[in-house]
Amino acid sequence: MPRGRRPVAPRIGHAVDTAVGWTRLSLRTAIYAGTSSTVGAITPGPHLSQWLFARWCRATLRQIGVTVDAEGLEPTREHAPCVLVANHLSALDIPVLGAVLEGDYRWVAKRELFRVPFVGWHLWSAGHIPVDRKAGRKAVGPLQDRIDRVLRDGASVLLFPEGTRSKDGALQKFKMGAFQAAVRAGVPLVPIVLDGTQAIVRKGAFTLDPSAPRRVTIRGLPPVPYDADLARRDPDAAARALREATYARFVEALDGLRGAEGAALRPYPPVAARAAE
Repeated sequence: MPRGRRPVAPRIGHAVDTAVGWTRLSLRTAIYAGTSSTVGAITPGPHLSQWLFARWCRATLRQIGVTVDAEGLEPTREHAPCVLVANHLSALDIPVLGAVLEGDYRWVAKRELFRVPFVGWHLWSAGHIPVDRKAGRKAVGPLQDRIDRVLRDGASVLLFPEGTRSKDGALQKFKMGAFQAAVRAGVPLVPIVLDGTQAIVRKGAFTLDPSAPRRVTIRGLPPVPYDADLARRDPDAAARALREATYARFVEALDGLRGAEGAALRPYPPVAARAAE
């Protein structure tokens, strides 16, 4: 057999496993999301829809053999309502976070997801917040209004401040929206640090990496303080300072999880480790 070519039988087996896995996931999603949208239409509030979503997340992680090591999430409950911010590494971040977060919270998700059958129905019924990325600055005002409304009603809001998934596991720059929302509403901002999902499902991939460890780490951090006096005088300056302080917290936490200074800002897993896979 020519060097570097994989045997045909394992590739066929992997393709079959992938097809079966997607079929199971699709059926589960249709059942849970369909039930969520139905009960959401006939019951007050989003709580039953949120409970069903958490069940879907845990069942999905069991199917693919992923375990989650989560610590320090008490601030997400103790400081509610608050703005929750998490780094974004993979499509797997959503079921991982959904499996461990408790309390009443809403996602900010791209509008395209709200148009997907079953998934979109659940997102609408549970009261999650769509954002139109193509609208640019025109979307900022309506988005802030929706976030303010959710926070006033006593629920927290979860955003990915990078705006999109990291291509290579390195932490990207943070956009301003989450920090402006916290300052504008006068609520705490609570960071949630993830690591490990980027190796299991890479950006743009439709299959799991069979060689990747199936363990994901989540660490909740204490709220990042901001200057309330500055927030009253110059909200944008306060939001910028909050963004920089939060970014530094993420860098420090990811460096610790990855075991090397500067690892948060470099591709991860490292290139050498990927080549050995």
